[in-house]
Amino acid sequence: MIDKNDWRLQGQEKYLAGKKKSTIKDVMIIGGSRTAIYLANLLALAGKNVILVEKNREKCNIIDDLC
Repeated sequence: MIDKNDWRLQGQEKYLAGKKKSTIKDVMIIGGSRTAIYLANLLALAGKNVILVEKNREKCNIIDDLC
């Protein structure tokens, strides 16, 4: 069993049980809340490939206009 504190993000690198696994470059965010949109923009500005998934088509159109 992995302790909840064994997995963490440090900078841009992912560590599991203290071992470097990979550099995070692709991120998927589920839901188009204000927080999700804000986070998606921050990650995109940091050079990440971001996919934002929202099931409501009207909200998707609004989000598309914002970005």
